[in-house]
Amino acid sequence: HKFIFNPTKDFSMRLVEWVEAARAWGVDEVTVYDGGGTHPNVSLVLRHYQKEGFLDVRPWTNPGTHPSIPHLNTALYNTQRYDLFTIENVPYTDCLLRHIDTHRYVGVWDIDEFVLPTTHTSLPEMLDEAKARAASLGLSPTSYLARCFYYFDDQSETPSAYLPEYLHLLRHVTRTVKMTPPKVFSKAIHDTSRALGLHAHFALVNLQGEIDQERELYHLYPGNEAHLAHYRPKCQGESQKECQTIFRPYLTRDTTMWRHRHVISKATTRVLRKLNLIPP
Repeated sequence: HKFIFNPTKDFSMRLVEWVEAARAWGVDEVTVYDGGGTHPNVSLVLRHYQKEGFLDVRPWTNPGTHPSIPHLNTALYNTQRYDLFTIENVPYTDCLLRHIDTHRYVGVWDIDEFVLPTTHTSLPEMLDEAKARAASLGLSPTSYLARCFYYFDDQSETPSAYLPEYLHLLRHVTRTVKMTPPKVFSKAIHDTSRALGLHAHFALVNLQGEIDQERELYHLYPGNEAHLAHYRPKCQGESQKECQTIFRPYLTRDTTMWRHRHVISKATTRVLRKLNLIPP
């Protein structure tokens, strides 16, 4: 997971469901970088998964003269983030190097994102097959990129006993028909036998040096491999006029996340009750 740095925002319920979804889809460790401040309920969740051994929290302080401010207002953050752009890549590469001898794949996602395999029951299974397919084409990818579909916040299932309001991922099963273009707002999973330096969206450096974006970035095919589910109130980056005319009018139902619906729902509810974040 990318930085957590906002002590005023309580996304503890979303975090629990996201972690349990990751576990259900075959992730066996989550690493989080704490940029200096988390909401008390979020800290409670992080400690729970740390104690369980499934999650590793790494404190993060910006190097040199760059400020380390737990919470910046939007204007200040947007002003400074481009100065911090190269620094922003450091924790992603740190995570890669910490797991390079213990894991075959490392991914960098946010809590509002999830790479969903189209037909497989686990991410490792999907990646192994994609890697074999790439090898048959004479390719040795460093990063496997998933193109983005939007799952808008206002396109949710009605809360029920089977789908409580706190299950955000499971209640959002309507997405856009249109994807973002290749390498635009995509997220990747990286082969640790090749990658050496990461950007938020794809690897920058591998064993041969700078990435050849034409041959070393493999685009997962949404039809039979995977896509990035991005859970947002609106489109990212595109003009909202384009969002309203090209993305929002064309929606389709996609219940891929429901492949592990019962496991995710049961585990999320159990943890939230244990931490007293919902009534028993």
